[in-house]
Amino acid sequence: MEDCKIPLFLRDKLYADFRTDFDSGLRRVLEAVARVTSDSLTRVDTPEWYCDWAVDWAIKDDRIVLTLTAVEHAVGSSLSVLTEVDIIGNEAATERYRAMASADFGWVEKETIIEFVCGAIDDADIRLRLEDEKPKTARCYVKDSKSEVAYDVLVKSRRLGEDTGKDILLDLTGHLRKLSISHREVHRKLSGEEKALLEKIRERFKKTDEPYSPFGHVKF
Repeated sequence: MEDCKIPLFLRDKLYADFRTDFDSGLRRVLEAVARVTSDSLTRVDTPEWYCDWAVDWAIKDDRIVLTLTAVEHAVGSSLSVLTEVDIIGNEAATERYRAMASADFGWVEKETIIEFVCGAIDDADIRLRLEDEKPKTARCYVKDSKSEVAYDVLVKSRRLGEDTGKDILLDLTGHLRKLSISHREVHRKLSGEEKALLEKIRERFKKTDEPYSPFGHVKF
């Protein structure tokens, strides 16, 4: 409300001045909030690498499609790795996504898809060895053992930047798991009522009365 000396315990907090320029103050708040609430753009740091992610989703040709794009940068080096993961749902997966989205749970289903694919390919241990500038690819088919939901997963990765003369082993599962954790952290927790409604929607897509399974099996 007036000029004052900011107390010590508040000096590490972000604040915006709306007194002289409301738009400028609002923009400062929105930019700060976006860094910790976006589920489509994020950065994951490790001691050796930092990885920038973008997550896109759309209905294409009547199929739910998630595209995960990552650019990894080696700390202290001009070397980078560009990776793109296309996750294409079958008819059942698309129907379930639409049912979730119509109940305002689209964001939950996107999170579920990422965790589903990450968990399912964990056992497959997909790793790509990047030896030169040419892109390397891997493909797998992931199906939920308790429903007809399935996804076709296509991975494409290539190295960029300075040639260090060393091969790079891309740990896809590890990267997806970090993205999954980061993606989950920006979302709110569901209420008990929302969890019950979510389970009802999932029940419609089960093949049996067995409990919901987060992931099933992988085929190459």
